[in-house]
Amino acid sequence: RCSPVTKSIGQSTPLAGLSNDITVTLQPSFHLLGSENVSITLSGLSGAVIPAGDVLLSSVGTYPGPSLFCTPGVAGGAGRATWVDSTTSIVLSLCDSAQLEAFTDHMFVF
Repeated sequence: RCSPVTKSIGQSTPLAGLSNDITVTLQPSFHLLGSENVSITLSGLSGAVIPAGDVLLSSVGTYPGPSLFCTPGVAGGAGRATWVDSTTSIVLSLCDSAQLEAFTDHMFVF
């Protein structure tokens, strides 16, 4: 397990019942390689209303992020994560050829 040097999660709207964009920033302390079957779980998202399955990740400015993550076993699944309703968490799986650079911000929105 890795502990990112920097991790932050913010929301666009703090009010219940409204649409909300969640912005995530990850900065690992060492290179993470998709060829090593790396996945990162964002847990504790209780109260989120997200349909089970694929979650589309969007870019934030020019930061690398969404295209590095894929849905395992799905062709063309880049830019996606998996919502697990039973644990109220999002699982981010690095694409096989992707690399999260150490000490670099990787940002995305869902």
